[in-house]
Amino acid sequence: MELEDEAAHCRPEALIITPEQTGQLTESQTEMALLLQGKSWTDTGEHRFALEAGPLRLRRAFCGVEREGEGFLLRVNALARGELPPDAEKELKTLCEDTIRRCWTLGLDISGLGAHQALRDGHFALTTKNVCPEIRADVKLMKC
Repeated sequence: MELEDEAAHCRPEALIITPEQTGQLTESQTEMALLLQGKSWTDTGEHRFALEAGPLRLRRAFCGVEREGEGFLLRVNALARGELPPDAEKELKTLCEDTIRRCWTLGLDISGLGAHQALRDGHFALTTKNVCPEIRADVKLMKC
C-alpha cells in the first residue's frame, strides 16, 4: 500500500523488510512470489505477467519443490488463459529462479528450501546468511 495525498492505493511492487535488510521486488517478481506461495491479488487466483513477448494470464498454478543433488528443482504447472506468448515458459522459468534468489538475498525463503533441507538432513542447515542453494525451475503451461 502507498499513501499519497491522504489517499491509499495498491502498488504492484513488494517491499520486503526482514531483520537482515530491506529491499524491493519488481512487479513481475512480486507476482511470481505470490504464485509460488499459492497467493494472488485476485479473487479468482489469477496471475498476470507482462512478458517481453506479450501479456500472460495464468490460473490454477501448482508448485512443487524436489531435491536435485545439492540443489533444488522447482516445478511450476499452470493453465494459461488466452494466447500463449512465444517463449513464455522460458521467460517464466528465468523469472521464477530470479525471484527465489532475490527473496533469499533479502532473508526470505519463499519456497521452503530450508524446510526441505531440514527434512533431508534432520536439522535446519540452510540459513539466510548462506548463499542461495542452486535452483532450477521447470515451468509447464497448458492452454485452457
